[in-house]
Amino acid sequence: MSFVSSLTDDSSMTPVRMYGGLSAIFVFLAAVLVTVVQSTDIISSVIDGYYPYADAMFHGIVPYSQDIIYYETGEPVLKGWEYPSAAYLFLFIPRMFGWTPETYQVAFVAMVVVFLVIGLWAMVRLSKRIGYSTSKTVLFYSASMIIMAEMVLDRFDIIPAVLTVVAIMFLVEDRPLSAFSVLSLAMMVKLYPVLLFPVFVLYMADKGDYKGIAKGFAAYVVTALVCLVPIYLMGANPLAFMGYHTERLLEIESLPASVLEFLAIFDMADVTVVFSNGSDNITGPLADALAGVMFPIAAVAEVCLYILYAFKVFRGPKGCCEDRLFIMSFLSVWAFVCISSVLSGQYVIWLIPLVLLSVKGMDAVTAGRVKGLFIVVLFLTQLDFLVNFGMRGVGEPLGVFGILVILVRNILLVTLVFPAFRCIMSGIGKGRSTSV
Repeated sequence: MSFVSSLTDDSSMTPVRMYGGLSAIFVFLAAVLVTVVQSTDIISSVIDGYYPYADAMFHGIVPYSQDIIYYETGEPVLKGWEYPSAAYLFLFIPRMFGWTPETYQVAFVAMVVVFLVIGLWAMVRLSKRIGYSTSKTVLFYSASMIIMAEMVLDRFDIIPAVLTVVAIMFLVEDRPLSAFSVLSLAMMVKLYPVLLFPVFVLYMADKGDYKGIAKGFAAYVVTALVCLVPIYLMGANPLAFMGYHTERLLEIESLPASVLEFLAIFDMADVTVVFSNGSDNITGPLADALAGVMFPIAAVAEVCLYILYAFKVFRGPKGCCEDRLFIMSFLSVWAFVCISSVLSGQYVIWLIPLVLLSVKGMDAVTAGRVKGLFIVVLFLTQLDFLVNFGMRGVGEPLGVFGILVILVRNILLVTLVFPAFRCIMSGIGKGRSTSV
């Protein structure tokens, strides 16, 4: 029986079939990616972006202590350290096994495959605990990652995404120390998991486990300090990366940018594409004004979500703690992704496990529609990368087709929120269940 056909039968979903099948597929895709990158002049985030950081650390340069030579556009430039401290740990690990940019890429994609399997393990474990269909969970997770294979293999965003779902798994299993520790580590790889800290706290409050909240908070702080203090002791500032992101323009893939770019087709908006802070952005009177207010708007949206969650916890129906946890985890990350001045395509990877978990409180028809819609979002994200990055030079204006791809993708991303929000408002977990 093949890996794909076994997905129709939960009884045949042995660990070897699940994890071995996904690993084999991604080893093949990784081999294709490595071959294409190393036999052409295609710019790779791993070779041109991550290797310079890893090699600098290998030769004794402390992160954040000095700028390094970085190849953003294929040309050498001096650049600071743009990620949180734990990200550089995971960028450094492949350098221990790869002594050239090419062998570093091989080691990096091998690490990514390991994290993909860990993510599948966590999703399967969650599925069994909360009554999901294991086979459909494996199918959705695997299909989503395969669609996004280029971004999964050539970025490190899969690492915080997997750490986040592992943290959720530990939380549902009543292991707050492990849950908050892993969540903190995920935050120190990419900042967005910090948005789930209030969600985790409110979930514990929903269960009445206030002692667990105290333990979890302590574990969260200790883990963060473990990631930060060593760099301070080596004479560098591990929070220096924050300055890199404080004055960013509207990135071309963000929701407000996609609307302005569409209006510009009809000369209804003034936009110019420029390259800065490692991304293509738009500038202009309205674009610059929106760039300055998107972060406050996103912050207000997050606070409103936490208030809504707190209201549901303390005034809502009892007995649907996990449903609320999954929905609010998705909504919190969704708000950051969509209500922001930056929406790089790889950010969609963060949503893959959260979308799958969020449909638990929905009826089967709505759950199917949400998953199908998200698959379309993933396809459009990869098409966006092909059209707007693979077929367009850095800093060049976008074509009409490329603008439409981004706009439609973003509209579909926005529509994802309505079933989730309706679910949380109507009182999720009213005895309904769905096979995911």
